[in-house]
Amino acid sequence: MLWLECRIAASIPEDANPEDRPEIEHFLETSLAAMPQHLRLGVGGLSVLLGAIVRMQGVADDPHSLAKTVAAWETSRIGFVRQYARLMTSLTLFAEQELAAVS
Repeated sequence: MLWLECRIAASIPEDANPEDRPEIEHFLETSLAAMPQHLRLGVGGLSVLLGAIVRMQGVADDPHSLAKTVAAWETSRIGFVRQYARLMTSLTLFAEQELAAVS
């Protein structure tokens, strides 16, 4: 899993139990690894590109700011960025709900 993907998994479910965060990251990692290679290549490329932008903006180290940035990407006029944000948000929220159902 790439750097930005790890940061997003840790920042999006802001109200998640701290003990659940490693399991959320693991779910996201396995979900991304299960993607077909041609899709994973596109997601990975966007992770690298958007990760560079996030580092330049200086929001990489603040989980709340990163969550707000990802939320802003969901309304981007650029389709790839919008779909990337929705994918990452959906996977992390799905993982959080799956963990809540097991508990």
